Amino acid sequence: MRTKLLNACRDRIAAPRDRPGRPRPNAERVPGSHRRWLSGTAKKIGFSVQFRQPTQITMPKCCNVGARAARGGFALVMSLALIAVAAIALAGIARRSTLAAVESATASEALKRRWAVRSLRATLLPRAGEILPRGEAGARRTGDGERASWPLPARRRLALELAGIEYELVVVDEQAKVNVNALLDAHGRAEARGRLEALLAAGRNARAARLALRTSRRPDTNAWARIGSYDQLFAGAAPGRLRGGPRVSGLAAAVTCWGSGRVNLRRAPDRVVRATLLGRVEPRVVDAVLEARARGRPDGAGALLAGLESIGAEARQRVAAHATVGSETHGLWVVARTDRRSWHTLAIRAPSGRFAFSW
Repeated sequence: MRTKLLNACRDRIAAPRDRPGRPRPNAERVPGSHRRWLSGTAKKIGFSVQFRQPTQITMPKCCNVGARAARGGFALVMSLALIAVAAIALAGIARRSTLAAVESATASEALKRRWAVRSLRATLLPRAGEILPRGEAGARRTGDGERASWPLPARRRLALELAGIEYELVVVDEQAKVNVNALLDAHGRAEARGRLEALLAAGRNARAARLALRTSRRPDTNAWARIGSYDQLFAGAAPGRLRGGPRVSGLAAAVTCWGSGRVNLRRAPDRVVRATLLGRVEPRVVDAVLEARARGRPDGAGALLAGLESIGAEARQRVAAHATVGSETHGLWVVARTDRRSWHTLAIRAPSGRFAFSW
């Protein structure tokens, strides 16, 4: 009888939790209804049943592996985040430092270049009249020892290096060119354009830029407004094409915007003399001037106009009004070159003032 009751109790306890798909029962955790039934049944047969509380096991902190793993993962993520933030901050600092260094080097180079250009202008432009005659000394004699014919050189090239920057200097006689403002005053815009185009085509300027002649008549005097830069003459011409090279004549080699308009007979080419004098004097007078210049000596250029007895006194006066044997207007091209780029500047020294242009 007792055995049957114990078996029945065991079955009653195990039956609800021993079903398929459910976890097996924990012997130490008996539901309260089963405890009451088991206690009453045991009392009937003279037994005493005691239930103990389930034991809860608490792991020490040193053995809490899950918590330590969670804290370790969080610390790793935070460390990686701090490293990423520090890397971004250092990259930004490095970039700013690099930009500051580049800006400092560029500013230092620009400062040295500006002071060099100003020093060269202040030194060479007032002495341009002395520099050009020195260029004549080497051009007066040919390889056979004979004196070279006119015109004498109207420009001189120099090269030097200052503070690691190479400079190319070109001293120019601006009165050895055709003055575009004088052409406009004497012949008008259409005639001046035609003469300038013929002048450029006659030289080594087959690829001459399109003439712009950006000017207009003044409403008060009906005179043409003066052209004061090459940008008003040539549309989009690069400074290298304006200046030219040792073997290639530039667009500005025969045209100028500054000066009195009187052409320097000592240095102006024949085409420049013709473009300046034709229309003001007869063609025979122009031919006589060029022939007299070709027969003359560079040392006696001051007596050139006085020796033109064949053209008559009146024609000689008209020639003297538009021609001279000296120059008061000079220009200085300064080209600064580095490994990265080049800078072009043009300074003009004329009786009417000083002018400067940069590219």
